[in-house]
Amino acid sequence: MVKEIVLDQLAIGLPVFFAGSAILVYAAVIWSKEWSSKGSFIYRLLMLPGSRFGIYWAKLLTMLVITFFLQAVQVVGVFLNYYLTSFFIPEFAQYHITPWSLVTNSMAMPLLVPQYAVQFLLILTMGVALIVTVFQLAILVVGVEKKGYVRKVTSVVLYILVVVVIFTLIMRTQFVVRLIGNEAMVFLIGSMLIWIVLNMLLSDYLLNHKVSV
Repeated sequence: MVKEIVLDQLAIGLPVFFAGSAILVYAAVIWSKEWSSKGSFIYRLLMLPGSRFGIYWAKLLTMLVITFFLQAVQVVGVFLNYYLTSFFIPEFAQYHITPWSLVTNSMAMPLLVPQYAVQFLLILTMGVALIVTVFQLAILVVGVEKKGYVRKVTSVVLYILVVVVIFTLIMRTQFVVRLIGNEAMVFLIGSMLIWIVLNMLLSDYLLNHKVSV
């Protein structure tokens, strides 16, 4: 009974998914807030000579640092919860549970601490792909020139349709070709990398040619 209670208490699936959602929301907020406030710091950066894509890199790296920080907090939280539980519930020691077993028994924890390098690359590329997608939507919605409301809405809708179509094609290809194991993960990593590069190229073009100061 104690074991089940403790495992339920230490299940971190909800915090992991909550943290992931919070990162995506924050990624949208920081871009939207910057573009919607003229005269802000980002507009002074846009007026500097050189490519504006450095601003994009700075925002992206900031999100990655925040992501890795939250991952570390989750892992530390598991160990801290384990030792606090052992201290306040002495009966817990008789079940021979280790902090690492709590990590492996969680359905969500492998997203933070993957066992293999290919799994880490897959999770990393999928996370970056989600972030650059949110960045792209923010630039299309509030970043580009405020000329032509219908044109802007059309571009956003088309981009969302492209996202849906590409996601459907990736999933369909994976099942049709019957990729399994590492083959499926390598295919997904390659697909995410292509999507990331395409989004960065589009963002670079918009920042340098369609964003007015």
